[in-house]
Amino acid sequence: MAGTNNTSSRSGLSPGTYSLTVTDSKFCSVSYSTVINPPSSCPSALEVCISDIPETFSTTPDPTVSSYTWTVPTGAVIISGQGTISIRVNWAGVPVGSDLICVSTSNSCGPGQQYCRTIITKGLVATVTSSPPCAGNDLILYSSGGINYTWTGPNGFASTSDNPVRYNTNATHSGYYAVTITDNNGCKATGGLNVNIEDPPSASFIPYNAGCGQTNGFIDLSVFGGASPYNYIWSNGTTTQDNVALSSGNYIVTVTDANGCITTGSASIGEVNGPSVNLTGMNIPCYGSNSGTIENNVSGGTAPYSYYWSHGATTKDLTNLPQGLYEVTVVDANGCADVKSISIFEPRVLFADRSVTDVLCNGSSTGSITVNVTGGISPYSIMWAGGATTFQRTLLSAGTYLATVTDANGCQQPIQVVVSQPLAPLSSSLSATDVACYNSNNGSINQTTSGGTKPYSYQWSSIENPGFNSTSEDISTLQQGNYIVTVTDARGCSVSANALISQPDTLINSLTGTNLSCFKSQNGTITQTVSGGNSPYSYLWSDGKTTANRTLLQAGNFTVTVTDSKGCISTSTKSITEPAELLSTATPTHIECNSNASGNIVLSTSGVVIPHFIISGQMEVRQKT
Repeated sequence: MAGTNNTSSRSGLSPGTYSLTVTDSKFCSVSYSTVINPPSSCPSALEVCISDIPETFSTTPDPTVSSYTWTVPTGAVIISGQGTISIRVNWAGVPVGSDLICVSTSNSCGPGQQYCRTIITKGLVATVTSSPPCAGNDLILYSSGGINYTWTGPNGFASTSDNPVRYNTNATHSGYYAVTITDNNGCKATGGLNVNIEDPPSASFIPYNAGCGQTNGFIDLSVFGGASPYNYIWSNGTTTQDNVALSSGNYIVTVTDANGCITTGSASIGEVNGPSVNLTGMNIPCYGSNSGTIENNVSGGTAPYSYYWSHGATTKDLTNLPQGLYEVTVVDANGCADVKSISIFEPRVLFADRSVTDVLCNGSSTGSITVNVTGGISPYSIMWAGGATTFQRTLLSAGTYLATVTDANGCQQPIQVVVSQPLAPLSSSLSATDVACYNSNNGSINQTTSGGTKPYSYQWSSIENPGFNSTSEDISTLQQGNYIVTVTDARGCSVSANALISQPDTLINSLTGTNLSCFKSQNGTITQTVSGGNSPYSYLWSDGKTTANRTLLQAGNFTVTVTDSKGCISTSTKSITEPAELLSTATPTHIECNSNASGNIVLSTSGVVIPHFIISGQMEVRQKT
């Protein structure tokens, strides 16, 4: 081959014309040339996602190939299939960009060809973070980069939100939270986060009052629980644990532990010999009702007292309050003051989360409802229309279910849950086409499925034909028999139907005939009787005639082919015979003497079927055979 000597095979060649000369040890030689053409078009690049969710690649099988060797870009991992026509590849370690995936073939003769496709890798990373995992708080999970999200987590957690919230967390909500995200290219990625729900820190205060009009009060703060170290921010800007050199007033502190869990609290510094304030609050029983109250009891100091609340009120007591922190400054007649604060709380909104399992098959009772309640004040109760009182309902038919959830404060949340079912029951309709001719196998059944949930699967059987088995929607090339199909939908609902494939009786034509009465008389007949098959029938005789019966026939063999309306055929032959030709010879004996009756005639015949006599005048002639 031009360009390289003593090489039997070449690879990596560009398009062009190549010549090969083979010379043996005796210097005998033979030459051959071939043309390698460029491809008419290159296959388009394949797009894959950088993900630990495997993708499958395959090549067209070649019966002459015994092994396939695959190579993938750096960072990709072949999970299974090396050596076969199909592999599964994990792309999690491949950078964004383009590369090649190739397969090389080989057999007992050696290496074969290599085929490659360009791979374009697209990146998608599932990053998961969360808000501080503090008991009693809401846990917010964060992820981004996709358009669809599927979350799972401990204690039955599931969500399709990009940033789902788990309300009022506790230790049972600790564990691994996983998410699978899908972007608008169809790429998927998985990620997760271990979350350990811990109690937030708690704070206790020992306040020491200041002298009237002086700044010598202080607050001794103690912190328990949570995770140290702690950060402190007081409302007067102090960032130390204890707050000192204080005048009378209310002081709020925010304590943040190492996990980011937060607790707040307040303490009031009063004045010695001044008024002393004691606040008693009544929290809001139900979310959003604005029904909180504060009762203000003042002792000490010199009456009358003036009241200055943080939200502008100047009354002694407060009613119809929303949730919040309320601070009051009480000033006596001498100008000495005491400041106290109190928080009015309301429960979280009473929320009933519903998990519904729809009815699998139309008309059945396989639905279920599970109600999980958060917010409000536990314990909770539920009352369903109809009297049921459980949070989990099973064996439900399709329909709308109403219930009311009530918490320990008597707050109520009505709920409405719809249990759906497939719009129509699964149904199978069969249309059979019978076998055309006796003992043939050209029957068929067209199967039409409606209702249920697509896709459907099919299983056929036949009692009369025990070897028959099919999973096709429609079946053909059938013999006579009863055929049964079981249709199963995507939810496992099934329905059966059967159809009978019939066949006609055997097509039979029988012939009776009348032979010719005389030689060459052409008065033979054939009468035909047809049974079985499928009427009407058509007839074709060997002499081209198309009637059922025949008359005016000569002697001979007559074959008729009967075809019924379905194309089935029966053939019969009838022979029509004729007698031999009637021949006669008369031998006379003349009269010897005039007027006497001594003459006679002897008649010899052949071809006469039955004996007969001929009498003429006074002469009697008897047949001589």
